[in-house]
Amino acid sequence: MPFPNHHLTPNDEEVAKRKAEEKDQEISKHYSVGSNLLMSFMVAGIVLAVIVGIYYWRMH
Repeated sequence: MPFPNHHLTPNDEEVAKRKAEEKDQEISKHYSVGSNLLMSFMVAGIVLAVIVGIYYWRMH
C-alpha cells in the first residue's frame, strides 16, 4: 500500500528535527566540557597569580 506524498513530508521533518536535536545535545555536551576545562584553567591561573603575588610580596 503506497503512502500518499503528503504523508511522507511530516515524517521527514520529524526525523530531521530529531537529528538536529541530537546534534544540539552533542554540541552542548562538547561546550559544557570545554567550559569546564576553561573554568579549571581560569581557577588555576587565579591560584597561580595569588601564589606568585604572595611570593613577590614576601620577597620585597
